[in-house]
Amino acid sequence: MKEFYNSILVPTDFSEQSLIALEQSYNLAYLNNVNITLLHVIPETTSGAFIPFFSKVQSNLMTKQYQDECMAKLNKIIEKAAKKTDVTIKPLLENGKVYEKIIEVTEKILPKYIVLGVNSLPPDSKKRAYLGSNTLHVLKEVKFPVITIRGNDFRNGCSTIVLPLDLTKETKRKVEKAIELAKYYDAAIKVFSALLTDETAIVNHLSEQIQEVRRFISERSVVCTAEIRTGIKGKDTLASMILNYAHEVDADLIMIMTQQENDWAEFFVGSTAQAIISQSTIPVMSMSPQNMTNY
Repeated sequence: MKEFYNSILVPTDFSEQSLIALEQSYNLAYLNNVNITLLHVIPETTSGAFIPFFSKVQSNLMTKQYQDECMAKLNKIIEKAAKKTDVTIKPLLENGKVYEKIIEVTEKILPKYIVLGVNSLPPDSKKRAYLGSNTLHVLKEVKFPVITIRGNDFRNGCSTIVLPLDLTKETKRKVEKAIELAKYYDAAIKVFSALLTDETAIVNHLSEQIQEVRRFISERSVVCTAEIRTGIKGKDTLASMILNYAHEVDADLIMIMTQQENDWAEFFVGSTAQAIISQSTIPVMSMSPQNMTNY
């Protein structure tokens, strides 16, 4: 595997949210000294299928015309971006199933990060935020850190990283990545643990763990604090406590580990990880402990 990764992958469907994600990637690309690959996938239903009521020749011509229009849109976005950033942005057009092509492209270009714009609901909406199937598949299968952008606030920098930790999930890789990012941005790390129990043994064990993590981070010349809060089971959730804390400290990024089980779909849907990703208006970086072992 390559020793170093020289691109950030930003998939776009030309929606406003995906373009916000692109703008959010400029500074990250600049600080990491990498380029941006701007990917658009023409869905399988419109890319190669025979178009009814037209001859095969006519259908192929229309498909080629649509591909040219998509590439023109990518180039127009890149031309506009050049007025805001010196980062090199390369267009890439693929045909097929969206999530399959995104995953396929990651295996080819080995991006340092993937930046995804995800569905955003208006503040007064009563609907629960959700993640689309393409986002879920990408989070499940890629071996690179994924940063999801749901909010529409532009963040040109990163001064505060919230690092949620608990007793069950692997922490070392996440801590190392948090330190790496904090040094790029000269940011502080706030280690945070949420509990839905006040059982003394559990609280004490977790307190020791997060203080050890705090010392580990501080010894690497990164400003770090650590805090535990307990909530009320049935009233609070781990996700809501983490998100409330992140807003309270005006965080610029939340870093989480997603977990993968054999029946991943059932495990992940409804998990704390998905709740954070689907509800957070603060960018969230997700990493999979199983897929990141060789990264």
